[in-house]
Amino acid sequence: MEHKEFRKFKDLFPNEIIEGKQVSIESVLDKDLLIKGFVLREGDYGEYAVIQFEDLGEEAKLRTTQTGAKIILRYLKKIKELNKFPFLAQIIREDTEKGQYYLFK
Repeated sequence: MEHKEFRKFKDLFPNEIIEGKQVSIESVLDKDLLIKGFVLREGDYGEYAVIQFEDLGEEAKLRTTQTGAKIILRYLKKIKELNKFPFLAQIIREDTEKGQYYLFK
């Protein structure tokens, strides 16, 4: 049996695959990013986003990061609804008495 006979996963679920090297959200905090898109996934702790971006400080290399931060999820959905991708932003972390929050700036 030849491999040509089989469908590729990326062809079956094209919206589930997002290209770019995976990095931690902590590694991109406070950096200028060109947010290019995202996909939503369901995880053990609820909905989360895989965000595709270019780190403008690193020769515009394509990267991805993941977050379940409710504020970021809400903004990503709204920006998609408005058809405003790509956009420039920084991901920042705010530490409060109630915990840590990630959001766009």
